[in-house]
Amino acid sequence: MLGKYVSHNTVIPTYIIDAIIFAHSIFKHEVIYRVLEYRVERITEDLLVNRAMVNGTTNQAHDWYTRWNNYLEPREASLPVLQEQVKSYCSGVVTLDEIKTTMLTSFPNDAINGFLERV
Repeated sequence: MLGKYVSHNTVIPTYIIDAIIFAHSIFKHEVIYRVLEYRVERITEDLLVNRAMVNGTTNQAHDWYTRWNNYLEPREASLPVLQEQVKSYCSGVVTLDEIKTTMLTSFPNDAINGFLERV
Protein backbone atom coordinates (compact mmCIF):
# COMPACT_ATOMS: atom_id res chain seq x y z
CA MET A 1 0.00 0.00 0.00
CA LEU A 2 2.65 2.51 1.04
CA GLY A 3 5.00 1.27 -1.68
CA LYS A 4 3.13 3.32 -4.26
CA TYR A 5 4.16 6.52 -2.49
CA VAL A 6 7.73 5.71 -1.51
CA SER A 7 10.43 6.33 -4.09
CA HIS A 8 14.08 5.36 -4.05
CA ASN A 9 14.86 8.85 -2.76
CA THR A 10 12.51 8.67 0.21
CA VAL A 11 14.33 8.90 3.52
CA ILE A 12 12.60 6.46 5.81
CA PRO A 13 12.47 7.64 9.43
CA THR A 14 14.82 5.90 11.83
CA TYR A 15 12.01 4.49 13.97
CA ILE A 16 10.50 2.73 10.95
CA ILE A 17 13.88 1.27 9.95
CA ASP A 18 14.36 0.11 13.54
CA ALA A 19 10.91 -1.52 13.53
CA ILE A 20 11.63 -3.35 10.26
CA ILE A 21 14.98 -4.57 11.57
CA PHE A 22 13.39 -5.62 14.87
CA ALA A 23 10.68 -7.56 13.02
CA HIS A 24 13.17 -9.33 10.73
CA SER A 25 16.11 -9.42 13.17
CA ILE A 26 18.60 -10.70 10.58
CA PHE A 27 18.63 -9.93 6.88
CA LYS A 28 19.99 -12.66 4.65
CA HIS A 29 23.06 -11.87 2.57
CA GLU A 30 20.99 -12.22 -0.62
CA VAL A 31 18.38 -9.72 0.57
CA ILE A 32 21.03 -7.13 1.40
CA TYR A 33 22.67 -7.78 -1.97
CA ARG A 34 19.38 -7.15 -3.78
CA VAL A 35 18.83 -3.93 -1.83
CA LEU A 36 22.34 -2.78 -2.75
CA GLU A 37 21.93 -3.80 -6.38
CA TYR A 38 18.68 -1.82 -6.61
CA ARG A 39 20.30 1.18 -4.92
CA VAL A 40 23.23 1.15 -7.37
CA GLU A 41 20.78 1.04 -10.29
CA ARG A 42 18.93 4.07 -8.93
CA ILE A 43 22.13 6.01 -8.21
CA THR A 44 23.29 5.28 -11.77
CA GLU A 45 19.98 6.44 -13.20
CA ASP A 46 19.97 9.63 -11.09
CA LEU A 47 23.52 10.50 -12.13
CA LEU A 48 22.72 9.96 -15.82
CA VAL A 49 19.58 12.10 -15.61
CA ASN A 50 21.35 14.88 -13.73
CA ARG A 51 24.36 14.82 -16.07
CA ALA A 52 22.06 15.04 -19.10
CA MET A 53 20.24 17.95 -17.47
CA VAL A 54 23.49 19.83 -16.78
CA ASN A 55 24.92 19.13 -20.22
CA GLY A 56 21.65 20.09 -21.93
CA THR A 57 21.12 23.33 -20.04
CA THR A 58 22.21 26.66 -21.41
CA ASN A 59 22.10 30.22 -20.17
CA GLN A 60 22.79 29.45 -16.52
CA ALA A 61 25.27 31.35 -14.41
CA HIS A 62 28.77 29.86 -14.39
CA ASP A 63 28.54 28.99 -10.70
CA TRP A 64 25.40 26.92 -11.40
CA TYR A 65 27.45 24.62 -13.65
CA THR A 66 30.31 24.62 -11.16
CA ARG A 67 28.03 23.57 -8.27
CA TRP A 68 26.40 20.83 -10.30
CA ASN A 69 29.73 19.53 -11.59
CA ASN A 70 31.17 19.61 -8.07
CA TYR A 71 28.22 17.49 -6.99
CA LEU A 72 28.22 15.06 -9.94
CA GLU A 73 31.90 14.46 -10.72
CA PRO A 74 32.97 12.78 -7.46
CA ARG A 75 29.86 10.60 -7.50
CA GLU A 76 30.40 9.66 -11.13
CA ALA A 77 34.01 8.77 -10.30
CA SER A 78 32.95 6.67 -7.29
CA LEU A 79 30.13 4.81 -9.03
CA PRO A 80 32.32 2.16 -10.76
CA VAL A 81 33.96 1.40 -7.40
CA LEU A 82 30.58 0.97 -5.74
CA GLN A 83 29.29 -1.18 -8.62
CA GLU A 84 32.31 -3.47 -8.33
CA GLN A 85 31.99 -3.66 -4.55
CA VAL A 86 28.34 -4.69 -4.78
CA LYS A 87 29.19 -7.42 -7.31
CA SER A 88 32.01 -8.58 -5.07
CA TYR A 89 29.72 -8.51 -2.02
CA CYS A 90 27.47 -11.01 -3.78
CA SER A 91 30.35 -13.48 -3.99
CA GLY A 92 31.60 -12.71 -0.48
CA VAL A 93 34.82 -10.96 -1.52
CA VAL A 94 33.79 -7.53 -0.17
CA THR A 95 32.20 -6.98 3.23
CA LEU A 96 29.15 -4.91 3.97
CA ASP A 97 31.34 -2.60 6.08
CA GLU A 98 33.43 -1.78 3.00
CA ILE A 99 30.28 -0.86 1.07
CA LYS A 100 29.02 1.22 4.01
CA THR A 101 32.29 3.15 3.99
CA THR A 102 32.03 3.82 0.25
CA MET A 103 28.42 4.93 0.59
CA LEU A 104 29.13 7.28 3.47
CA THR A 105 32.21 8.71 1.77
CA SER A 106 30.99 9.00 -1.81
CA PHE A 107 27.21 9.24 -1.37
CA PRO A 108 26.83 10.74 2.11
CA ASN A 109 23.25 11.95 1.69
CA ASP A 110 21.92 8.81 0.07
CA ALA A 111 18.64 7.52 1.47
CA ILE A 112 20.02 3.99 1.96
CA ASN A 113 22.65 5.03 4.49
CA GLY A 114 20.20 5.08 7.40
CA PHE A 115 19.31 1.46 6.67
CA LEU A 116 22.92 0.38 6.14
CA GLU A 117 24.12 1.77 9.45
CA ARG A 118 21.60 -0.48 11.24
CA VAL A 119 22.20 -3.79 9.46
